[in-house]
Amino acid sequence: EILKNIVYFLWYVTKQVINGIESCLYRLGSATISYFMAIGEELASIPWKVVKVIVKIIRAILRILCCLLKAICRILGIPVRVLLDVATFPVYTMGAVPIVFKDIAMGLGGTICLLFDTALGTMGGLFQLVFSVCKRIGYKVNFANSEEL
Repeated sequence: EILKNIVYFLWYVTKQVINGIESCLYRLGSATISYFMAIGEELASIPWKVVKVIVKIIRAILRILCCLLKAICRILGIPVRVLLDVATFPVYTMGAVPIVFKDIAMGLGGTICLLFDTALGTMGGLFQLVFSVCKRIGYKVNFANSEEL
């Protein structure tokens, strides 16, 4: 009976060791297969990822071209007259300089004439006042004897 129990015990221990080894080998094989499957999936997905990157690059280039075309359309949408005015602005400006100088000179000349008119008008008014006062006082000046003055 003891021998039978010892044999059962050895059989149980041997079975447990064999199950443990079998379990370890199964897990090792499963991990190895999962590892190779993951590597295989990544290697198989490389062409798809390359295609996705190429498509994204093409979309970006098309977006840049679209923005460029929009800018060109907006520039061409501006009336030609406005572009012509912008292009000829320096010529008009340089052509307007003599006219502006002439206007400034005429303005200064007008101001000087106005000052002379004011001064001469004031002096004429003063002379008129002096002559009217002299006339009231009694000294009369005739045009006939004006050389006596």
